[in-house]
Amino acid sequence: MTPNTCPFEPFRLRNCALVVQSAGHRAQTLKELRDGLIQVPPSSLHYHFWGQLLRPRPDPDHYNDFAAWVARDVGDPETAERLDALNPSLFPNLESLREALLTVLEERLSRGDFLSWAKSRSDFFFVKAQMLVFDTGLEAETPEELGDQLSLSPSGCVFYHFVDALRRTPDGRDDFTFWLSGFGIPEDRLRPLTLLDPYLFSLRELRDRLATYIRDLGRDRS
Repeated sequence: MTPNTCPFEPFRLRNCALVVQSAGHRAQTLKELRDGLIQVPPSSLHYHFWGQLLRPRPDPDHYNDFAAWVARDVGDPETAERLDALNPSLFPNLESLREALLTVLEERLSRGDFLSWAKSRSDFFFVKAQMLVFDTGLEAETPEELGDQLSLSPSGCVFYHFVDALRRTPDGRDDFTFWLSGFGIPEDRLRPLTLLDPYLFSLRELRDRLATYIRDLGRDRS
């Protein structure tokens, strides 16, 4: 096998979009937000943390929908800051993230002050989303080709192959790392990909970083 031969199937880049549906709950107070969090499915948590990558962020000062609502509509910047500090990339699963959210809200509600029960300026609507996946027609047979094609792809490709794959695949690996490992690339060379935190960047920034690093991996092999 020559260094430039694909060891198995070519990498086919797929794009995605989210179809939003009501999760059947809404909140006007912090207590109702807490109660809703107990009941909504994990897909709702995923949307309210990760969905903002695929849509314009309504409040650029906050990383997730819960923090944005608590700051803007409840008027509790302290609690919003604590909710903002919850990085979903650092939790092993959505249920552990749910527990962390509930801990923040339970501690806040234990004060029993005005903001604990006051109605917000507008309701928080819990939603969930189903993913639609599309073939882009872009594919690659080498790491260098993958870097080149990724740089031309829509940002939804990064969400599907790098963000969603972390919870979709049994071993929690992104699709790029899994495919690149078939070329015999050492784990230490792939580690920078696995350490890249998708929650801290826009999809465009992620795409550019991934494309550059994957392209460089291909050039190092040639």
